[in-house]
Amino acid sequence: MSDPPDPGPPDLTALPRQDRLRAALRRRAAVGRAVGIVMERRHCSPALALDLLGSAARHRDIELHELCARLVGGFGERPGEGDTTRRP
Repeated sequence: MSDPPDPGPPDLTALPRQDRLRAALRRRAAVGRAVGIVMERRHCSPALALDLLGSAARHRDIELHELCARLVGGFGERPGEGDTTRRP
């Protein structure tokens, strides 16, 4: 008897809508934080910061949200976790 065929990557559309929305919000939050980091470091506009991040993601052949999550994670935060209030 042969093995069943590989089902391939999971179908994200099969996730409940609420889970997909949560994942999208986590990605968006990481991108927003990363844009802020680049703006502060490079003293540039949000549009330029996003362009720089997009270029870096393409250069590394990874998704923008993945690059941003790595950048944000390098500053001691986990994307999508913790509160958004500033601490002294």
